[in-house]
Amino acid sequence: MIRLHLTRAAITAAMVPLAQAAVLACPVCFQINDAHMATSVRVGVGVLIAVTVGVVGACVVFFGRVAKRQ
Repeated sequence: MIRLHLTRAAITAAMVPLAQAAVLACPVCFQINDAHMATSVRVGVGVLIAVTVGVVGACVVFFGRVAKRQ
């Protein structure tokens, strides 16, 4: 078990230098202001929140009706 963890740690440590270019390519991580991308990210987050609230709300209504019938 310990050997597996050491192997994973070694692989991760070996991949870190290779991942630096990919991390630096992410403008969101470094808060580079790109108006179109920022707007798209905000809209995407809003849609995900709306869907989550809708599903949770529907579950609350459903279970509330089931509880009233019993």
